[in-house]
Amino acid sequence: MKCLIKKCLNCGLKTAHKDGKQSGLQRYRCKSCGYRFQNKNKQKELQKKIWDLYVNGKQTYKQIAKKHGKSAKWVQKIIDDYFPPLIFVEPQKIYLVIDTFYISFPK
Repeated sequence: MKCLIKKCLNCGLKTAHKDGKQSGLQRYRCKSCGYRFQNKNKQKELQKKIWDLYVNGKQTYKQIAKKHGKSAKWVQKIIDDYFPPLIFVEPQKIYLVIDTFYISFPK
């Protein structure tokens, strides 16, 4: 099995190798400095995919959780982290003033 070598985010050397998985994401460890990190791009892609299933696919948390083999709470956390809740502003009264100008030309 071929071991993937990546560039370390800490020291910048190409000595980072696969080092297991955490929360479904591949972890890497640098052999020169010992720094451990995850590929955050994969996490963002997963969040976008789950968000798309929820909004455009009109699937429930349970349906998405079953598809990914996770819990509904996990799906809720992924969606909340990707797109935080919107802050709604209370409706306010506004006054709209429209000034018009009318010209009538004789026929």
